[in-house]
Amino acid sequence: MRYRKREKKDMIKQDNLQIYYPGDLQDALLLYNKRPEAILTAGSVELSRTETWQHYQGPVIVLGNIREIKRIIKTERYLEIGAGKALSAILSIPSPNIPLLLKKSILLGCPAPARTQATIGGNLCIPDKTYDIHGALTLLNATAEIRKTNHTRWIPVSDIRNTTGFTTLEEGEILTRIRIPISNWEIQEYIKFPGAFTTASINLYGLAHKEDNLISAIRISIKTPYNPPYRYPETEKSMIGKSSPLTKHEITQITKEIAEKVSEEEPEADIRTITKLISHFLQKI
Repeated sequence: MRYRKREKKDMIKQDNLQIYYPGDLQDALLLYNKRPEAILTAGSVELSRTETWQHYQGPVIVLGNIREIKRIIKTERYLEIGAGKALSAILSIPSPNIPLLLKKSILLGCPAPARTQATIGGNLCIPDKTYDIHGALTLLNATAEIRKTNHTRWIPVSDIRNTTGFTTLEEGEILTRIRIPISNWEIQEYIKFPGAFTTASINLYGLAHKEDNLISAIRISIKTPYNPPYRYPETEKSMIGKSSPLTKHEITQITKEIAEKVSEEEPEADIRTITKLISHFLQKI
């Protein structure tokens, strides 16, 4: 499916589909409120790789021309990224200003040719798929602004999806921006098995900070192929104050504890691979 560039018209018809090109965010919100059955898209990467066009007859709202959702703002407290910002543009943010964990999740999760069109909001809001960026932003405690015609709310990125992996956005709501707290994480690790760009993968996200060779903060998340990321706050809490590097015995015990919790939540998970990923991360602390 090919789109024509929007010029003077706000809506065109192509292959019996109504395709709308709102010029600003308010227009998009009003239109989506009137046509909640519409598909929202910005870069159209996901739509281009599915059979949606062969079966879908409803309207499409293209958000790619809206400047308000393409801004990047950096303050002392947070980095704010518009939901319509392309992944390639996010990667161009100078390294000290973009969390390495987010950068790694983009590099390993999205092939280079798609990054110029794929957006951070699109990656988060695909109805039935959880992509790599979601786990990274969740571990970074990022929040999301959700807009409706008469209402705005901020939620943790982790709440964009429910426990089954589907989006929780309500009818007429549009994700408009992501806010990432500025934190000094000394260790930021992302491991993807079996490798880059695979969809049915096991992903480990890890953050750690040390002070005087003691672990002062740590976060660990595991994402299995068919479930959203899991966090292990009790295990993380038990690691605070431990000496760095961890002993082999401590690594074995912590790895076993997390692996057992994963097995309880998902009995069919590949525990052997998960154990290797956890151990690999813990050895870097």
